Amino acid sequence: MDTIASPRTTTNPTSTPTPRKGPSVSRRNATLWAVGVLLIIVGALGAVALVRAGDQRDQVLVMANSVPAGAQLTADDVTIAEVASDDLALVAESDMALVVGSYTKTRILAGQPVALELLQPDPLVTAGQVVVAIPVTPVQLPAGVREQSVIELVVPGSQIAGSTSDPFIARGVVVEFPAFTDGSNTVSALSVELAPADAAPVVAAGRDVSVVLIDPGTAEGE
Repeated sequence: MDTIASPRTTTNPTSTPTPRKGPSVSRRNATLWAVGVLLIIVGALGAVALVRAGDQRDQVLVMANSVPAGAQLTADDVTIAEVASDDLALVAESDMALVVGSYTKTRILAGQPVALELLQPDPLVTAGQVVVAIPVTPVQLPAGVREQSVIELVVPGSQIAGSTSDPFIARGVVVEFPAFTDGSNTVSALSVELAPADAAPVVAAGRDVSVVLIDPGTAEGE
């Protein structure tokens, strides 16, 4: 009997299995990821800078007392306060010498920050001029009249002794605006700078003076 031998199965001991390849990340995707991370970092740094800037506080001069227009400021009229502001018009503590001795252009209230635009080195009343007080009520004043406004005072001719029917008109500048109490009939004084020759007729007319606004002037804080 013939014997049929089965073929031998040989194995290669040196063969190794082929590893699987994982998903590859393209160079473009890697660049986009890097840009995204960079933008996040830049945004975070910007937010931190804004927060720190908002927390910055400077020592500036503010009014310790309320003063009328034309007042000469002393060291007792101002004090120091810390404020968070980038307003370049505010006066720093180190500039105290620029404020003391100057004159106010308008009324400045206690607690209001000091600005150089509200001050001047010379007295408020111009040399050679005079200041008169005119009794007025709120209804006699046009809207917009304030300190430093240019106005005309109209006195009826009947109020001027020996004059014709023509009214007398004097141009002046408001030095101090009256502080009215409640009520439209409250009488208070409007201080006006005039030429000396115009003072007597205006004062003699008393309350029979009409006020005409010519130029509003500069508002407080501007």
